[in-house]
Amino acid sequence: MAKLITTFQPNGLGISAVSDSSLSFKTVISAAAVETASLSSTGVFTATSFTGSGTGLTAGTTPLTTLDIDGATDIGADIVDADLLIIDDGAGGTNRKVAASRLKTYISSS
Repeated sequence: MAKLITTFQPNGLGISAVSDSSLSFKTVISAAAVETASLSSTGVFTATSFTGSGTGLTAGTTPLTTLDIDGATDIGADIVDADLLIIDDGAGGTNRKVAASRLKTYISSS
């Protein structure tokens, strides 16, 4: 039988429950706001949803499809040959990096 640990946080953050295979959290402010997640036995964390900045993520841990550049800061400089861009290779969802220098070749061949 799975071991279940339930904790009430008196600081008003909520109630959390941890078992061998799941973690759940319910806020005291709204009982409807429930977040659940699964933990695998290898220690990999899988979430059904995530909100936040992702500042703690390391390179290579999130797919390129999660990138949202709309709010990014402009580089404030000229684009140079060594700059890298992201391209959907063949328009099939395969995202790759490309050096800006390759754009010259593409544009001059068109």
